[in-house]
Order: sequence, then C-alpha cells, then structure tokens
Amino acid sequence: MPHLVLDLKQDTQARRRMPREDYKNLQQGKIIAGRWKIVEKLGEGGMGAVYMVEDKKRKNFKAAMKVEDDLYEGGVLKLEVFILQQLQKMKDTVKLYDAGKRKMYNFMVMTLCGKDLMTLKRQARKPFCEQTTLRLAISTLYAIKQVGIDVSGCSSDFLCLWRIRRARGLFSGMARSFVAKDENGKLAIRAPREGDQLFRGTPRYCSLNTHYRKEQGRVDDLWAWLHMLIELHIGLPWNRLIDEKEILAMKEKTKPPELIRTCPFEFYKIRDYLETLKYEDRPDYYGLFSECATGLKRVQGSFLDRFEWEGPPDEVVAGTWKIVDKLGQGGMGAVYKVESKKRKNFMAAMKVEDDLYQGGVLKLEVHVLQELQKRRDTVRLFDAGQRRQYNFMVMSLCGKDLMTLKRTMGRPFSERTILRVAITTLYALKQVHECGFVHRDVKPGNFLVGLYGRDRRMIYLVDFGMARSFIAKDEDNQLAIRAPRQGRQLFRGTPRYCSMNTHYRMEQTCPEEFYKIREYLETLKYEDRPDYHGLFSECFCGLKRVHGSFLENYEWEDPPDEMNTALSISESAETGKPLPSLLQNSFTRLSENL
Repeated sequence: MPHLVLDLKQDTQARRRMPREDYKNLQQGKIIAGRWKIVEKLGEGGMGAVYMVEDKKRKNFKAAMKVEDDLYEGGVLKLEVFILQQLQKMKDTVKLYDAGKRKMYNFMVMTLCGKDLMTLKRQARKPFCEQTTLRLAISTLYAIKQVGIDVSGCSSDFLCLWRIRRARGLFSGMARSFVAKDENGKLAIRAPREGDQLFRGTPRYCSLNTHYRKEQGRVDDLWAWLHMLIELHIGLPWNRLIDEKEILAMKEKTKPPELIRTCPFEFYKIRDYLETLKYEDRPDYYGLFSECATGLKRVQGSFLDRFEWEGPPDEVVAGTWKIVDKLGQGGMGAVYKVESKKRKNFMAAMKVEDDLYQGGVLKLEVHVLQELQKRRDTVRLFDAGQRRQYNFMVMSLCGKDLMTLKRTMGRPFSERTILRVAITTLYALKQVHECGFVHRDVKPGNFLVGLYGRDRRMIYLVDFGMARSFIAKDEDNQLAIRAPRQGRQLFRGTPRYCSMNTHYRMEQTCPEEFYKIREYLETLKYEDRPDYHGLFSECFCGLKRVHGSFLENYEWEDPPDEMNTALSISESAETGKPLPSLLQNSFTRLSENL
C-alpha cells in the first residue's frame, strides 16, 4: 500500500505542475461536453465558479453550470450532484440536467435561478415587510422540507428565487444525510456522532448546537431558517459581528423579545416550539406552515400579490379573462372580478391559488364543481387551468354572502326571510349531497345570493375546499356509502357552526349539516339518507304560516319594481310556472302537497 499512496501523491504533484485551464474564466462561446455553450459568468467562490449556459439541443434553453477544480480532495460538487439526483422525483425543486468530469475540473448543469434573498434585500435598501417575510417563510420552509438531508448551510445566500415568487434551496456542499439503513435493512434516523464535530454552517444564522460542535439535525436547519427570516425582516442583533465566539456570546445572552422584537408574533410560537425539539425529532411541518399561513391571513397577504422587487401584474389570464377588480383574498389565494374578452359584457369570478401548496384546495373545488355542472341552479364553472405561478378557476359571479348581508342590514333576518333562506340553502346542500359530497364547512359566509335579475332569488353554495366524497365503489364495483374512517379525524369546518361530531373529530356526512333541526337529526346515523322531502315540508309549513312567498323581494334588496312584478305574475299565469327553474318547480310541487 505505501507505494500506491506514493504514486497518488506523485500523480497529484505532477498534475499541479501541468498547465491548467482557468476554469474560473472560461471563454464566452466555449462548448462544454459537446452541449453547453458558455454565455456569461454569474459568479465565483474559493473552489469554483458559476456560468450561464445555453443548451445546443434545445432552442433558447438556458441553465446554470457550476464548475469546481478537481484537485480539491474535499470537493463538494459530487455531494451536490448526489443530493440533486435524490430530489429529482420531487416537485418544485432545482432540476439537474447534466454532470460530468473534464480534464481539470468537474461540472454540473442545473436550473437557472434568480437572485438570492440577501441580494434582493440589499437592492431594495430596506427590510422586507411583514407580508413578504411571511410569504418567504412559507416558500423557504417548503424548500427545506423537500430535502431528506440536513442542509447545514441554510442561509439567505443559498435560497434564491426560481421562476416567479418561488424560493428554492441551493446546496453549499455541507449537507449530510440524517437517515441510514439499520441492521434489518430499514431506513432509520442515523445515530448522532460522538464528540465535537467540524463546524458546518454560517455563524450568523446557525443554531447554538452548531456553535457547540454537536451533531446537526432537522431542528438545526429550522433554527437557521428562523434566524434568516428575522435577518430579512428587521435584522439580527449580531449581524455586525464577524468572529464566531462573539456571535455565540451574543446569541446566548439575547432574550426572545429582544431577538424577535417587531417580527410577526407567530415567530414567538415557532421559536418556543423549536426549543422543544431534539436531534432525532421530526418537526411538525404542518404546524409551522399553519402558523405562517395564519400570520399571512392576519396581514391580508396573498401569494398572488407582487413582491416588493417585482413589476406590475399581468392583466389578462389565459388570454381570455381580464382582471377588473379584486374582491377579496385569504392566506392561500384571492378572488377577482374578471371580464371575458370573448363574450361582450360577460362578468365572472376568478379564484386563484398559489400552486406551492401540496394541500391546495382549488383542484378539489374544480372537481366538485365539475360534478355539479350536471345539475341546474348551481354555480357554473367556466374555465380552470394552471399558470406557472398559480392555479385558477373561473365561475359564476355572485353577490354578497348571507353574513355580510345581515351585517349590512344591521339587524337579524325576519322569520319570513329565515324560512326562505332555509329552503334555498337546503336545496343547495341537497344538490351537493346527491353528487356524493359532504361540504364540511357550512356557514353563512359560504352561501352567496345571485346577482342579476331573477337570479337574485337564488342562494348558491360555494367554497368546496373542505369537501369529501362519502360514496365509493364496493367489492362488486357498485356505488355504496363509504365506511367511516376510524380514529380521530382532522378538524374540518367552522367551530361556530359545525356539529358535535365535528368537534369530537368523528367522520362527517350529510346529516350533520342539518343539525339545527335537532330532534330529527339526532335520530340519524352516518349511513342514513336524510328525508329531504320532510325537511322541505317543515320549512314550507313555516313559510305558509307567516304568509311568505318567493316572489317577494328579500329584506336586503331594493324595493320591487311594480311593473316588472306585474309582468312576472302575468307571465306566470299564462305559463303556469311561477319561475323558470327546477328549484321553483320543486317548491311549487311541495307546497301543493301540503
């Protein structure tokens, strides 16, 4: 063995004496691996450089090439290539297009990203606002969660913007896998190494464990993530220090209120939670996402808004829908009033959602609405699709929701109005149930009144993001009631309006949404089909008792136009149909039977 080691050393020394190509200054136009043409140099470091390259096999396709001198025994490019290969199966990660070895250097070609977060902050010359910080918190946490390794070097310099409004992690070569196969060949958490470890990370952002030279786990990445967000928003107390020991001393004596100060108060909860985690613990990513989403909702932020460094938004979506006005927004999306460029004076509502969320609800809403299109008197679905940054769907433009109408009036609805609302909302629920779905979030805010003409008498059920099918095919391939899931379920609904079963985390189905008619509903079980006819009859009896009519205006409407009302009644007398809709026909038949 000694002579082999000597040969290797002599070979290394010989290679160092050879004239070497300056890999940090590759000429523009040079072709690498017969495919990648050097366009320009993007940057360099102590061990390598990064270039923008163009693919000769794909027209106008540009990527980023990272090169590293192969003399470095501790080179990191091989590790980066290995990690990126593992990530290729995951959505929304940096793509690896090519990798190889030249005579004097190694290279890899990956997705061409934008600027890193710290550069963007410096260009803005001001801290990021609370909304931007919370949006970045969600995006960067998603990027970190995708990685099945300990990144170690997590900092704002290694998180860049990919495409538009996307933060993606780049790896500094300090990553390490925290899982390994055990004696039985199964994947398990790797046992932490004993003794002091080499320092891996950036002193400004790393955790105390890293300073103490302990083994790093997922929790240490999250500490660096939190410190990075604080730095982007208000700055860290130790950001002017350079020496690691001084930074450690400052971290140890800085109390949470001083550290977080004017940051989103959700960061307090996140910090307290990170304090409880150990090396082997799996972080509650769902809880962390929820805290950040709660903060984003609190500041009325949306992933569809432009970042501070971006230009004006697009005005036309999918070449058809021109944005007219913004109607509202939530933590995961927004709703816009849009006008069709293909149909004159045709207005609709467009709901958009950032496609970052794996648990996004827009796809589910589109699926439910597609099933409802076979039925009359339901919200119409006009278009749906996916853009590079978001998903969208276009549906009927409705009026205000019931809760907003009540607040606008400044008083409760009368008994007559309540009974009419009971019938129309029950009909809307029946339509959803007959398609095989449970809404699971029935509340006044999800019932919208019609906007135009006779449609104003209708009340539509919207927002199917929590819906779930309660039917499935059995062993004989026949549709049957789906068996309820065992154990405690995730809470779905609004606490103010949901049923007791929902509070108990039991499986929900159609009867639970009619719990106000308590005496009847208490007799029903999960698999029972509600007696919709009986429920309609009860409501009609009440409406008849108070001499109510569906031809009257609602309390929130303008006074009726006597001429239009007379014409409507005259037309009804001639045709025998009070209103040209399946809903009114159903009401008429029911009322005649009472």
